[in-house]
Amino acid sequence: MSMAFRFISKLQYTPQLNHRFAGSFENGRSLKQNRSFRILTKSVIIVRNSLPTPAVSKEDLGSGQMAHPDEVVYEDIALHPLYRHREQALLHALLQSIDYGVLVSGLDRQDIVANRRLGELFSIPPRLVVESDPDSVRAWARSRVRHPAQFEAMIQRAYADPYFTGEDEVELRETPPRILRRFTAPVLDAQGKPIARLWTFLDISEMKRLQAQVRRRLHKTTQILQETRRRLLEAEKLRVVGTLSASVAHDIRNILSTMRMEIEQLPSESAAALIEQFHRFEVLAQRLLAMTHADRCYREPVLLNDRIRHVAPLLSAQADSCNVSLCYELEEGLPAFWGDPVQIDRLLINLCLNAFQAMASTGGTLTLRTYSKGGKLYLEVRDTGPGIASEIKKQIFMPFFTTRSGGTGLGLYNCKRIVGEHKGRITVRSRPGKGACFVVMLPAIEGENDQSFGG
Repeated sequence: MSMAFRFISKLQYTPQLNHRFAGSFENGRSLKQNRSFRILTKSVIIVRNSLPTPAVSKEDLGSGQMAHPDEVVYEDIALHPLYRHREQALLHALLQSIDYGVLVSGLDRQDIVANRRLGELFSIPPRLVVESDPDSVRAWARSRVRHPAQFEAMIQRAYADPYFTGEDEVELRETPPRILRRFTAPVLDAQGKPIARLWTFLDISEMKRLQAQVRRRLHKTTQILQETRRRLLEAEKLRVVGTLSASVAHDIRNILSTMRMEIEQLPSESAAALIEQFHRFEVLAQRLLAMTHADRCYREPVLLNDRIRHVAPLLSAQADSCNVSLCYELEEGLPAFWGDPVQIDRLLINLCLNAFQAMASTGGTLTLRTYSKGGKLYLEVRDTGPGIASEIKKQIFMPFFTTRSGGTGLGLYNCKRIVGEHKGRITVRSRPGKGACFVVMLPAIEGENDQSFGG
């Protein structure tokens, strides 16, 4: 049978016309009557010749339109079975190839179409999704998600409002966690009325993992930048202080040198006490200069217990004036370490002066303890003062930070700087009302101890 197509525009659509289409073409076979047929669109008419019976009458076509008695009228070329089969195959292939899980359900919640990806995401064959009771399908889906109540809430909202469009994230009960982006929207007909509902599910687990990784790196970078900025500010402050210290120290040494030469002309018994005091001023000037030459620290084997014994008389005098008892717990036979004795003395004095100031109003006990462990030397300076508030623990080693009026905020900073120059570490343990304990760790010299130096 030959096949010819003729196009007639502006067909007047009527329910009778739809009803009178009592057959269809399937794979090129002839018309079979008494079979239901639906017209979906009204854009064009396809006419097939040589049919045994008329399929539409003059009245059905409306005024001004004619059809041959042996012609069947289709209102859209897509209605022809050959075209419908091709489009359905294309649509099926498209649904099966996309990375989205797709579900189309009717307004009665009955599932109509489910693709392969949906079955993979929820571990259920797509055929069962369409053929099973919708409540059973949703119960299975709820068992697969980590937050069933949240999952069900959006479903209820979508079917309560036929025009609802929404999007959220769904976490599946898997290890590692799998995150899906869920989207829903109504399927509208030509008049804009809902005829079905579309659901899509996209696996965004990898994207979430990458986002979290970027956030972690950004946070780490931000911390590094903040620390760098803090150090730059500290360096700038110390550069100014160092310049000023060098200038002041230079002037003091010049003045002292002139005065010392004059004093040395006096009788020896009168000059001895004055020269001793001048020596202290010279040491102070040298310390000021040391702030500008921190990298020129002298190194020799140092015994920690010896340095404590060296400064003990000075500490005792200060402790008496503050009503503080001194206690020494020194482990004998400690190994030596590479260091600058003068700098270590400054470290001990600064730590102890800090403790004396903390206990100035109440008195208490200051304990100095030394011991070795794992090739390291440890010094503990423990007081029974008011302790350090947790919110300022990280700030106490910063330059110019102080909680005391009249304080310079450089004492503990210098302690940290000296320990760092000796490749060590200083930490603090404290609770408000329970005192504070500063712990200094220094690397020991293997095989060198008190006995090696005749201690």
